[in-house]
Amino acid sequence: MKLQFINKIALDVISGGNIYNKTVIDGLIRKDVSIDYNTSPSRKNYDLSIIDSLCMNKINLNHLDTNKPIIALIHQLPILNSTALDFYKNHSKFIVTGEPSKEMLINAWNVHEDKITIIRPGVPEQWKPKTTFNNKPKRILIVSNFIENKGFEMLIKLLERLNHLNIEFDIIGNNQLDKIYANAIIKSINLTNANVSFYYNLNRDEIYKRFINSDIFLSLSKSESFGMAIFEALSLGLPSIAYKTGDYTYFNNHLNYMRIDNYSEYSFSEIIKEWINNPITYKRYCDIKSRKKRHWNQVVDEFSLCLKNTMIC
Repeated sequence: MKLQFINKIALDVISGGNIYNKTVIDGLIRKDVSIDYNTSPSRKNYDLSIIDSLCMNKINLNHLDTNKPIIALIHQLPILNSTALDFYKNHSKFIVTGEPSKEMLINAWNVHEDKITIIRPGVPEQWKPKTTFNNKPKRILIVSNFIENKGFEMLIKLLERLNHLNIEFDIIGNNQLDKIYANAIIKSINLTNANVSFYYNLNRDEIYKRFINSDIFLSLSKSESFGMAIFEALSLGLPSIAYKTGDYTYFNNHLNYMRIDNYSEYSFSEIIKEWINNPITYKRYCDIKSRKKRHWNQVVDEFSLCLKNTMIC
């Protein structure tokens, strides 16, 4: 099979969507699938085209061969004009990374559910779950790129409210996607005088070490199509606090998931204080029992099967 994967950004740019794309592409290549990573549709004779949601509204649709299968890979539902929307609805099948994206395709775009396949992300097989937990949590980890709607304004309020508890915060993220916003937020965080350490653009092994060495994972994001970092923290058994966003019904299956339904400074701070001051409560969310994890090789297998089924239909 020979296919083109169309996207507008380089695969080495750090984001949840890119982690998914790169891992799937590498896995398919190991299965002897020939893949060209293109920034625009090529006129070469491909068996199939995959179009990332980031560029669905930016490419020339006339250059796509509608006689060959087209898959729209939805990480986040894009805003399309009526022409593009009709094109994808009529000519594409869809792969989504979680239930929320599927529901949005059905409700917002009127796509029939038979045309949609959910293939959730995984974690690296070498990422072993956390096994040792402190009685009193001290280090809180946030993994989020420095862009809007990721909850950094809420973080500033929490840092000011919780400063007396002597908590250590580690923040991992890409500060190059929106430099003006990132610089302003980082400056505001530093002005709180809280104990915060920043780690920019770490590789996956370094991120794993930060997960394992942390006591609490915190997500303040208001909107996620899936919630890759939340999923990784849950998969590693790390007690996790997150707003009700992303694939939260799937996350509910994890014993270490504390879902926040009311997005407020009070809601987040009260849970954090309770976990820090009450070892019994905190221990309930230390997941040392669930050891069956969803690894990336399973994701690649599902993706490969979906491609083969698409070619047959």
